Amino acid sequence: MISSELLTKSVQDVVFVLVVGLVGLAFTPAFAEIRIQPSLYEMTGKDLQITYTTSNEDGEAQLDYHRFRKHLTFKGDEIRVQRTELGRLVTVTTRQVPDLKTETVSVLIPDINLEDTAAVFTTFAITTTHLTTIAGPDLVAGQVQSYRPKRLTGKASYDPTSIRPNLSGVVTFSPTCPGPQRIDHNCEQPYVGALVQLNDAFDNILATATTDQSGLFDMLVAPGEYIIRIAPIRIIPEPIPEPIPVPAPLPTPLPPREVAPVTEVLADDDASLIRFPACPETAVSVPDQGSVFVRIRCDTGIR
Repeated sequence: MISSELLTKSVQDVVFVLVVGLVGLAFTPAFAEIRIQPSLYEMTGKDLQITYTTSNEDGEAQLDYHRFRKHLTFKGDEIRVQRTELGRLVTVTTRQVPDLKTETVSVLIPDINLEDTAAVFTTFAITTTHLTTIAGPDLVAGQVQSYRPKRLTGKASYDPTSIRPNLSGVVTFSPTCPGPQRIDHNCEQPYVGALVQLNDAFDNILATATTDQSGLFDMLVAPGEYIIRIAPIRIIPEPIPEPIPVPAPLPTPLPPREVAPVTEVLADDDASLIRFPACPETAVSVPDQGSVFVRIRCDTGIR
């Protein structure tokens, strides 16, 4: 038989473990994984082939359209992307007859989270004829748009060498000059070694980056709405030490050996660390194609 004192102590131990676990969860930042998104979509159907990439060799979106002997290439602003509940609707204009009609082709691109380097999918291409008149579509009698859908099978993939960061920015702090600010004085400096955190709406940390000597950072993330925070720690790279000279004489001098740089992480509670600037939270919207640049200015508190 188990005594009442032993049972009571066991219950207390279980409660203690649960409380400690809950406290740990409350103060441990949550990390979420960003799935790799395809950058290349190759789609084929009857008498039709469409290739769409979110980043070509120039960093632009590109769509190639093949139908019979017709071959059209669209780049950059010639491609319109709309996010819908069905996925991304990628549209290009393939033909225009003034005061009569315009033809567009829209491809429905589903959301695909790659588990490997490629995935197979099915979708539709919709050719739309938009009727108009010399006075515009309001004078068209009856149906203005007509549709010709075509089923497509495709392969979605990505090439790590062709993918470029789609979120970048610069972090600075100011003022760095005490007293009244003069116009001819530069009192703003790059925030070197700042740890940039990308958070979602649920405060999950999705990605991190460290600013370089110019205060710049970049990331590759999925399109969406995010919050950027500057963490209260700083990553300071130490310079490579000078090579140790080889004593002479030696028959064949040894080449100097380079030592890999050491990265030290400092936190605000470090007694040797000066309090870092206060940085604001920054909301950012990453588009489906193209990139976005943000500028974050931190306050040093110097007045």
